[in-house]
Amino acid sequence: MAHVAHTKCESILPEVLLVYGRLRLENGGAPSRSEGFVAHRVKVEIYDQPYTIAGELDTEYVEKLANMVDAKMRDVARTTGTVDSVRVAVLAALAIADELEALREGREGQDGAVRQRAKRCLELVERALRQSN
Repeated sequence: MAHVAHTKCESILPEVLLVYGRLRLENGGAPSRSEGFVAHRVKVEIYDQPYTIAGELDTEYVEKLANMVDAKMRDVARTTGTVDSVRVAVLAALAIADELEALREGREGQDGAVRQRAKRCLELVERALRQSN
């Protein structure tokens, strides 16, 4: 899946439009146009900045995601003493990416263990069938 990010920066937060995955982000409620894109909008606040998120996702889910990002940014700022919001955002993104990768690695390990168990069960069933014939 291709992820596209478009930015137009004239001052600190003029008009930022990001299209990523299943969400479309509009900073400050600025109108945006995209062919074939129909979605509802959810207003959220992340690290004291308002964002309008458009997408086909449930409002409560978008708010939950925004709260998670806000909490991670505040935790990073508190832990590191960093006041630059861009640095806080990058460090928070790295922390979230690290958590995601750890979950993926854990899941891959579990998938391997389940495959091994299934293979063993299949072998036992095949052996039992051979013995009954």
